Amino acid sequence: MVLYNLLAFIILTSTSDDIHNLFNVYMPPEQIPPIYYTDEVLPICITGPQNTPFNLQVLIENPEGEIIYGFTPENPTIQSNSVYCFSITDFPPIRGFFTAEVRISYKDFSGVWKISFCRLERFTPKNKSIFGVIEPPQNLLPFLKLYWFDEVVFSAESPQIQEIVQNAINRGYEVSIEFDPNKFSSSEDSFEHLYSQVGPYVNKWDFKSTKNNSFLTRACELITKTSKTTKISFSIDSIESLSNIEPLISDTEQIEINWCGKLDTTEIEILTERLIETRAEIPKLSISLTKSNLQLSTSEQFQKVWELLTLDISKIKLSSELLFQDGHPTPLVPFIFAISRLWEPEIEFIGWYQNEPTLKACVFSSPQGWLLTFWGEQPLTLTGETLATTQGFDIYSNPISLPSLTNGSLTVDARLSPSYLTGNCYNVVVATAQNNIKILADKMINSQLATMLPQSIIESIKAISQNPRDTQNRVRLIGIFRYLPEFEKNIITDVNWRSKGALLTYYLYDFLRKSCILEQSKPEPFREPFLDIKTRCEEYITSYLTGSSISLENDRRANVLMKEVNRILELADKTSSNGKRIEASALLYLAEGMALSLIEHLKVTPLMLAEDKISKQGKPDESKPGPSSPTSQALTPPTSQRSSSEEEDISTYTVVAGDTLSKIANKLGTTTKELLLANNLTEKSILRIGQKLRIPGKQKETPFTTQPSTTETPQISKQPEPKEETTLTKPPEEITPKSSDEGTTEVGEVIVYKIQPGDIPATIAQKFGITAEALMKFNNITDPTKLRVGQELKIPNPKAKIESTSKATSKGPKEKEESLESSPPEQPEPENIIHTVEKGDSPYTIGKKYGVPTEEILRANNLTPKSILQIGQKLIIPKPKKKQ
Repeated sequence: MVLYNLLAFIILTSTSDDIHNLFNVYMPPEQIPPIYYTDEVLPICITGPQNTPFNLQVLIENPEGEIIYGFTPENPTIQSNSVYCFSITDFPPIRGFFTAEVRISYKDFSGVWKISFCRLERFTPKNKSIFGVIEPPQNLLPFLKLYWFDEVVFSAESPQIQEIVQNAINRGYEVSIEFDPNKFSSSEDSFEHLYSQVGPYVNKWDFKSTKNNSFLTRACELITKTSKTTKISFSIDSIESLSNIEPLISDTEQIEINWCGKLDTTEIEILTERLIETRAEIPKLSISLTKSNLQLSTSEQFQKVWELLTLDISKIKLSSELLFQDGHPTPLVPFIFAISRLWEPEIEFIGWYQNEPTLKACVFSSPQGWLLTFWGEQPLTLTGETLATTQGFDIYSNPISLPSLTNGSLTVDARLSPSYLTGNCYNVVVATAQNNIKILADKMINSQLATMLPQSIIESIKAISQNPRDTQNRVRLIGIFRYLPEFEKNIITDVNWRSKGALLTYYLYDFLRKSCILEQSKPEPFREPFLDIKTRCEEYITSYLTGSSISLENDRRANVLMKEVNRILELADKTSSNGKRIEASALLYLAEGMALSLIEHLKVTPLMLAEDKISKQGKPDESKPGPSSPTSQALTPPTSQRSSSEEEDISTYTVVAGDTLSKIANKLGTTTKELLLANNLTEKSILRIGQKLRIPGKQKETPFTTQPSTTETPQISKQPEPKEETTLTKPPEEITPKSSDEGTTEVGEVIVYKIQPGDIPATIAQKFGITAEALMKFNNITDPTKLRVGQELKIPNPKAKIESTSKATSKGPKEKEESLESSPPEQPEPENIIHTVEKGDSPYTIGKKYGVPTEEILRANNLTPKSILQIGQKLIIPKPKKKQ
């Protein structure tokens, strides 16, 4: 019997040994003792002869022996898989040690089992599981949640698939369907029929065969057209089979790859790199573990799972035959249960603390501390300060005692099965980050990727990796941060950079993230205040959001970069809250460089977003005579014969941000077709900012060039003199709007301005000579990040006020009196502004936003510098004092 068996905790009393031979009782997971949170149900499993009815009663006692709960299930019967499971859902939410007394009677036999278990309060939210189950038995669905599995996978060939899916959905699982087109005579008809039955309920479709490209294309089109949230997965067992589905991977948004081949970490890393080059982003990659690829001993299975967790894996799915045998959980179940409890949502892999054949130790970090997993034939030694707070756990997350420190070092005995250490000794994380930085630097500067980096950046990367504790590394690090926008610009504008540039970005950002960890080990803080860096970074994000348009919503790389910026900002806040202020400041500098990289995407025209697709079509073979292939026809621009007089009758136009061929044609009074012919372009051609286009029908000597409207100051046309001597000559609805060339429309005392790419409230206000606060207040803007290109803003017309004032002064006393009577009374300007606290606000940032000193905000609200603001809290903003 294995160590985790519950026999040591079960007291059996029976009138006959026969019932002991027939039945067995346990509470999953089979660890010593079973531990449950107070918000979890209590599961009990009974094994015995198949299809056998019996009588059952459950009593639960507290440590004093008092019965505090009783339960008698109706008609209990051992199922065909030799197990009967039920759960107690209404047990009081109390914590402590308890004993479950299970009484079974069958024919003339009876027996009693007593099982001790523990209940604890959950002080943190339950983490999202990274584990799923393939083809689980239906009767075990209620209890797999207790093992923290949250995804179940069913085959499309399963009988009663509709009822199975509905049952899993009702129990809160994410459901995936495996569909193998080779197992159906008509794969398209079968898939469409199945999709019509369970499509709305399924979270993911996993296609097992990647050879039938026409079927896969139509299936993906059906899924993406009917759902924006359903994911599509392709199962592959070799890197070579990836080439069959690369077009689908690059074009489809909701794509995942499921690896079901050999569990070779090197091969999986190569697969990840290929996917990054194909999709220009970190892919969603899952792993399927079955008896065919996990034929290892129990301890080796544990080790392999942890090796997989060091990779960029989104989900690990295990077949039910690995998890259950004869109705009993295998050792993998409590092992997975222990990992899920230790795993945190913000946890990230830092690297290998030690990676030798005789000792493996990998480190994961979160804002709260670190988790180190180790196994091997040699003892593990850690050095550093605050090691006294380190805690140890065995393979099933049961606490273990650790030896005392010796000269500031902690040495733990060798263990073949993975064991865990948790703590906050920062030296462990720093040493691990140093090891990983050297590996990442080698991948960047000792490969073809180095040709994409300037020599100064290569030298900085090399210096940081060779001497991580050099005091000059901070200057080198900030230099790399400032280079990121230029690097992103090259990726956007040069198609040859796209795939390799994405891979280099993957390594470079990881290198910079690990370098931020090293900064915490240095005593000197950054010179710039934490809040100043954060405020500037948020301003760049606001600039991108207000300048982005609908055409950028499909820019997958920009969307991925935006998510990563937000993740780094959130990580910086949590890192700072946990006392690591220097590392948090370094993370903000990284987020700032990434946010500036986002601004580069504002300069991309919509046609440039299609560059990936065109580059994959290849180049036409000009050496072969005769008709061109479909590919060459798509890429070779049509030619037309023009006379010299026609060439003279052409002017030029300079492409600006946001231009498309149709927009340019409409603006210049020509057709898209003529524009294409005049410039030897096709509909798939890429426009670049600053590119010169020839416009048919215009004189060549007067080039037509426009500049982006964001760089010009809108001119306000002069108002006509009113006929009647009143303040307002017409009701607002009768005033005829006047349009200018810069997107402004003048309506009486208000100017209507359309937001242009790159605009933010500050730049718009500067154009019209008003403050950003006045602009936001006049338009009731509370969140400037929600502004969009094309949105209309109202601007107070200063000229209308001047004209109104001059007319009032030129009137006689009687006319002035009539004018005053016809004008509404002026409302007194409020002395104070009420501000609602939002996420990330502080007295400093709020004061900077309204131009009010922090001390005045604190004084007006009876706060101190140590006061903590709450989201939604109302603050009084004093009126800024006017400068004399």
